[in-house]
Amino acid sequence: MTKKAKILLFLILVSLLLIIYLIVSSEPVTIKQDSDVSQSEIIKQSDDKASQVDLEELENNYQKEVRTIMADFEQLIEKVEAIGSTTSPDQEPEVATSTTDYKIKTEILEKTSYLRNYLMEMKVPTKFKDLHLNLVLALNKMDDFIESNSETKRLESQELIERAKIDYEWLND
Repeated sequence: MTKKAKILLFLILVSLLLIIYLIVSSEPVTIKQDSDVSQSEIIKQSDDKASQVDLEELENNYQKEVRTIMADFEQLIEKVEAIGSTTSPDQEPEVATSTTDYKIKTEILEKTSYLRNYLMEMKVPTKFKDLHLNLVLALNKMDDFIESNSETKRLESQELIERAKIDYEWLND
């Protein structure tokens, strides 16, 4: 027999002895049930507590993320108002639309698209579904305003945001 074969045989023998020792020395684990509480009730209670903690965490995270989105949206509104203030009523529309306005509009469209996509990927707690829908609609109306220059779309967008701030006071913090 070669030296490699002897080492291999020795390792196999040691492994088998170790496995036999572990099997013989281990004791079976038994779960003692209380007479009052069944195991399924314990599992259900722990699941309920875990889901309650998860829901609270989800709501807190959602509120935090929506506050940052609202801050970004308010910056967009300021930019939109800046576009409107640079155009005086006595100017012709072609003259009033400058390259800087075009850049600002493009930037606003990109930002609203980013915010809308971010909102669409978020996990939303059930009690905030209406708010979430209104935020997406407000962003869509802002896009419509930028593309069509319809003042009513801008006002509708801002109205949705103001209504959300009234309905959900934590947005004002």
